[in-house]
Amino acid sequence: MFKKPKKLERNVKIVQRGKRNCVYGTKVVWATILIVCFSVALSCRVERFRKMTVFAYVPKAQQVWLNQHVKKFGLKHNWKIEISTSNKLENLPEILRLETQTGEKNVGLVCVPSEMAKSLVKSGLIKPLIEVCNPEKLETDFSEYLSVARAECKIDGKYYYLPDRLEVFLLFYVKSKVREVVQHWSIYRTQINTLLRNYNRFGLPRGYQLEADPNQWDFFDLVVVGYYFSHTPYDGLLVPRLAHRGRYYAGTVHELVTRIFAMGGNKSNLSSLLADPVVDMLQWESLFVKEQFYHPEMWDSGWAGNEILWQIIRKHVFVAYLQPNELFRINESRQYFDSIGIAVLPKGVSLEIGADGQPQRIGTRKSALHGWYWGIPVTSPDPKFSYKLARFITSFNLQMEAAFSFGSMTVRQDVLDKIVKSSDTSWNYQVFRMGQKQLKTGVEIIPDYLAHGSVGVSLLNLWRDICVQNHLVDRRRIKAVLKTYLEKTKQPSTY
Repeated sequence: MFKKPKKLERNVKIVQRGKRNCVYGTKVVWATILIVCFSVALSCRVERFRKMTVFAYVPKAQQVWLNQHVKKFGLKHNWKIEISTSNKLENLPEILRLETQTGEKNVGLVCVPSEMAKSLVKSGLIKPLIEVCNPEKLETDFSEYLSVARAECKIDGKYYYLPDRLEVFLLFYVKSKVREVVQHWSIYRTQINTLLRNYNRFGLPRGYQLEADPNQWDFFDLVVVGYYFSHTPYDGLLVPRLAHRGRYYAGTVHELVTRIFAMGGNKSNLSSLLADPVVDMLQWESLFVKEQFYHPEMWDSGWAGNEILWQIIRKHVFVAYLQPNELFRINESRQYFDSIGIAVLPKGVSLEIGADGQPQRIGTRKSALHGWYWGIPVTSPDPKFSYKLARFITSFNLQMEAAFSFGSMTVRQDVLDKIVKSSDTSWNYQVFRMGQKQLKTGVEIIPDYLAHGSVGVSLLNLWRDICVQNHLVDRRRIKAVLKTYLEKTKQPSTY
């Protein structure tokens, strides 16, 4: 048998080993090439993501939800979006101004309250939407929103904002306690008449009866209910059971403005703090404080919406003005579910009685309308994408989700139609339907000059001075304080 020479055999092994090494080396080279290519592609992809900051002032519970949706939408369109909720709202104009001065383009979208919207436009910080979207598409897009929500989006004939959510006040009450007052209030009729006679020389209006349906109430009904509660112990406690916001902040301004609108105030006659609706509001507030119809902790502890909710859960408050998102949260406690009711706001009337035995001035059931709106800063890194993002946030699906997750009052007609037409009688649907009823009954947009700045602060100061501290119910004395205040602060009576 033929044998390979040892030298030849050794050479063959060397060749075979070389082939194996060559194959292995080739694999290593290709693997290296693939890794490099993947790394380059990945780095290119990372570099393709552009950055944008969105200033979103939404309730705390809603922040995480919005953050998740916005970030996901951004990644889908190669944007890395940061949601900022930590900056104070009053700092926003300065932040936008700084961007225009430095030429930086970070902020792509801002959510602002109605009272700030116009001033940002006047300062040249918000881009008109006609520069971002063609007129036909703009009109088509805006046709999806409620007309009352669109009103504040347009300034000087141009759209500058997209609506996000609305806020109105509704009347909260505990059904069982109101039924009790309706049945038994007449035992106090003489005392209530005597009390009111000290202020209007008449007492209750001629032929007065407490309406069983709070949707029919006016401010004299609130007097009767307030008197009954403050003179009837519950769970061993004799305390006032009516309340509203009392903290030194914008929410209290909105409540006071709502009462001014109820007294017949509107944009045209609210230009003066000496107008009858303002004086009527202060008169009623003083009476409710002086006669201990309002829970004193509302100003002593500075109650906001959360504190009122807590007092309702503790069964210390039976009647209050609340917003839909706050009413929505009452259902979480469940303990009041079968007993709580909601209604449109009481009609404003004057404390003064005319010769016919009826209030001299009859107002409305209007609520102040407060809204939040999405605007595109002039320095947006990509205005077209900013518009697309705002449309996504205000889309049908997200508005439905926000409504039923957080009680946000929708700005979309299709969402509202679906809610109103539904046969669902659950608490959440009741809240939204009553919100819609309040919109139809009457709302008034809060004027810029009354909602913030020096005039808003003035209203809070006057309420504390006239109503909380001095309990002035006499109209002449109220007007004297108003005039003195205006002179001291050198503010004109007309703004």
